[in-house]
Amino acid sequence: MTFDMEKLHLPGDKMKVTQSEARWLNPESLPGLSVRANDFSLGQQHFGRLEADIERSDRGLVTSLLTTEDKTFSLSGQAGWLVDAEDEFGQRTFIDATLKSTDTEQTATRLAYDLGIISNQMDIMMDIDWSGGPRSDFMAALNGNIAVRLGSGRLSEVNPGAGRMFGLMSITALPRRLVLDFSDVFSEGFGYDQIMGDFRLVNGDAYTCNLTFTGPAADVGIVGRTGLTTHDYDQAAVVSAKVGGSLPVAGLLLGGPQVAAALLIFSQVFQKPLKDMGQVFYAVKGAWDDPGVEVTDSQSFADVSTRTGCLTQEQTAFSDIDPFIYRQLN
Repeated sequence: MTFDMEKLHLPGDKMKVTQSEARWLNPESLPGLSVRANDFSLGQQHFGRLEADIERSDRGLVTSLLTTEDKTFSLSGQAGWLVDAEDEFGQRTFIDATLKSTDTEQTATRLAYDLGIISNQMDIMMDIDWSGGPRSDFMAALNGNIAVRLGSGRLSEVNPGAGRMFGLMSITALPRRLVLDFSDVFSEGFGYDQIMGDFRLVNGDAYTCNLTFTGPAADVGIVGRTGLTTHDYDQAAVVSAKVGGSLPVAGLLLGGPQVAAALLIFSQVFQKPLKDMGQVFYAVKGAWDDPGVEVTDSQSFADVSTRTGCLTQEQTAFSDIDPFIYRQLN
């Protein structure tokens, strides 16, 4: 089947199709599709021009071409809906794609997200899949990996609980608290040099061990879990300010090999020794609508790192932490 269209609008979230309702569909029995549309939208998300060639295979449907292009962003990659005898529903859907943006504000508007980050460069690489076919309740079964890279920019005000990009940018929940603790450091706003993070998706939860915000005034690192369906955070952050005199007493380092291992991870991510800067630790917990951000200590940061899977048993063993590194971190 071939479609050459000026506009193609699919209902998106307005069409609630659960896996139990869609399981009778068999991708092996569906025809291949070739779609061209100058204006493609899915619900309230507008993607611009769409080119997609979906071909039949011996297991279902796969794309040989999948691209969208709008004024400020493009999306390209592959996708498939396949029969899988080992899956509980007998089917599996996958997407392997990259989104590139040259204006995050405009891109967020077109994709109906309040991102809270202003930048002229954003790359999102995703390799995700879920059990069953295309359906509206896929998020609870989402697995895979996502990598986010943003060039220099600044944080903007966002509404609490706004549509975050996969709910992963809890970094936008920190500014108000940081203003209290680092008023001299952030007196001119929250400009940054780079934001980077890798996320592991497991059944609707997103885990990160290296979400980093690096800037001229301070570096911020975040580890922990984001519930994509429960809309909650269980995360910890470490702020390494480059201007002294602002650190609250509660942010003092505690000792211990687990703490040393957790800080070693971030010294490697930041590519600089944390001992050269003052550290303050924060717990980020609760619902997206109103997350709690409280000053904590390095042990809490290490505990969240362990729950998230950032630290292996070998890394938490004192014998595996170089004594010199341990002394420098503490």
